[in-house]
Amino acid sequence: MSAQELKSLLHRRESSPRTTGNFSTHKAAEAFFDKMLGSEFFRIEKEVMGRRLFDDKPVWGGNGQIMRLDRILHPTEKARNIGWKYGAIGVEIKKTGEKIGGVFTQVLEQRQGLYQSNELRGTRILPTVFAIFPSENPGGVIHSLAISQVILFCFPMDDSIIFTDGNYKIISISEDHFYVNPKWSPSTRKGHRG
Repeated sequence: MSAQELKSLLHRRESSPRTTGNFSTHKAAEAFFDKMLGSEFFRIEKEVMGRRLFDDKPVWGGNGQIMRLDRILHPTEKARNIGWKYGAIGVEIKKTGEKIGGVFTQVLEQRQGLYQSNELRGTRILPTVFAIFPSENPGGVIHSLAISQVILFCFPMDDSIIFTDGNYKIISISEDHFYVNPKWSPSTRKGHRG
């Protein structure tokens, strides 16, 4: 299936699921996300630029497709010691009510990017895991594809932010609490049937 056929399928079949929450603007969603995740467990890097890895043009110094990722979460030593051993998390943030199909195809493209750190000159970042905020499991084709592509759904719950694959809670984070599901890893994910 070509990328264009996949994009058409996602927009056609998954037209009703939308981002969740109560964020009337992109900036409001970003501010909330940053406030909730501004903790000792992840260092947040904002609006990170990158280039598509799989273009026919050179990644750096060429004319390859430029990409921007809203946030990259870098786990601190404390998060790694508690159990997050999967590297950086790329996060795409949207306002409430955006169609999930369009957001999901954007994240699929962002997975193909290599990102240039804003903070550490010369450092390039290849996130292992990606997430969409604010979004709960939309089900169907998107849920199945998200599991195979290691794209998590991320949403606020009480005083925490939850990262889920749609079946299981993967990460729960609040100001003073951090949980990592010890049974999950990007290599042991299973698709959804039904």
